[in-house]
Amino acid sequence: MTMSLVGNVVVVGSCLIPVFDSTKSPPTLIVGGLQLRLRHGLPNPPHGLENLKPSDMDLNEHIPAASVCIRLLPATQDHVSAPPYESGYYRSSDCQPTDTDRRLFRHYIHKEDYKSSTVSDTIKRAQESAGKTVSTDDDELQKYMEETLDWRVQTKKTKAPPPDIDYVHFIHYDIKAGFKAVVLGVFGLPEQLEGHYCHVYCHVLPGKDIEDQPSTPEGHGNDQRFITRNADFLSYQRAPQWLDDPVSLHPYYDEQSILFVQVFGFQPKYLPGNGSSPGKVTTRDGQDVSFDFNEPLAWTFTQIFNNGSAMSGLHWLPLLAGHPDPLLLTSLSESAPAAQVLIRNKSYLKPLDGASIEVKLWDGHLDPLDMREIRLEGMIEAMGNTAKCTRGQIQKFNKTLDEFYLENMDEADKKNGTIGEKFDEERDLFEQEANKVFFKAMDAALDEACYPLLPPEP
Repeated sequence: MTMSLVGNVVVVGSCLIPVFDSTKSPPTLIVGGLQLRLRHGLPNPPHGLENLKPSDMDLNEHIPAASVCIRLLPATQDHVSAPPYESGYYRSSDCQPTDTDRRLFRHYIHKEDYKSSTVSDTIKRAQESAGKTVSTDDDELQKYMEETLDWRVQTKKTKAPPPDIDYVHFIHYDIKAGFKAVVLGVFGLPEQLEGHYCHVYCHVLPGKDIEDQPSTPEGHGNDQRFITRNADFLSYQRAPQWLDDPVSLHPYYDEQSILFVQVFGFQPKYLPGNGSSPGKVTTRDGQDVSFDFNEPLAWTFTQIFNNGSAMSGLHWLPLLAGHPDPLLLTSLSESAPAAQVLIRNKSYLKPLDGASIEVKLWDGHLDPLDMREIRLEGMIEAMGNTAKCTRGQIQKFNKTLDEFYLENMDEADKKNGTIGEKFDEERDLFEQEANKVFFKAMDAALDEACYPLLPPEP
């Protein structure tokens, strides 16, 4: 157990320690040092606790960069000093570092107080944060630590077992590592938006305190944005999904900063080409594609930072209609949390009935597979439409994105449906041309609104 970044007592992780070598007869004590990964949750042995084995937590997710070193020694009356870790005494095959582990190690090693901060210093900070008298006596500090981290004491105090480690605030934010972002999908668009080919534009709007800061020497801090590029053509037109790789963003830390999310789209008309080059994509009425940056099909926002960390998790957000109110955006830049700003202004907002979007964010030190996925539903709850958005997420529709080019293919090709080489080729050609005209129109809209053009494709 430990204190989390937000001051709560949490369970870091668990592990099962092999004490005896049962392959020998009789079983013998496993003497020596072991380094074991800490893992999420508790063991759930298939044959009950009476048949618990050391391997019964091997499939539990490991906690990045967290392990424990133990020694098992025969009984002795004399104290045996622990060998230093660098001696290789501890068997550590279970703890070969991942890329995430290495990034976290470097993060902590380069902190200013890495070599100077002691356990006593940490306990004193915990006392100060809790409003307690800061102790100077080592015995008192030891007692405070034991009582604070005692599972039974915490359970009695809170009437519930201590929670697991907080993945939302797993690590302090570092602008050099930044955070990763990816749009997963939109759900439950209204019927009038069926037939639109959409992409999502995301832009970090900085809080008031850092909006005028210059970029770092590495170019971090300002102009942090991205747009989706790879639509999933098997998804529904009223619930489009995307298959993009995550992008890295490196804004300055400010709890008033938000990720501003806008959905743009047009109704495409596609005239196929000669089969080896793209055809022509226009709007339904044959006009060139154009957008007004201030009039997206839908928009929303989410808070990025809290308690010193990037808010890692799956952000489930309500989609709003109409023109994004500049006064609301100004209010967001001056106060936090964003959900409270939403509550204060929701009577002026127009939710798209049951429509929502999922955007995944996580700290740049972590690989996505090393992050336990946490759903952050505070914005949906603040809007008060959780039930409608839940129904919107599971709603099925008739038309997929494939219909955009399938409807204008030859009748013989249509009979084959979405199967075959011809179909795959035409889908790629349509996407190539549709994205070309889409991003050209987005650049024009951004330029008209005095914003920089789209960032280059990663």
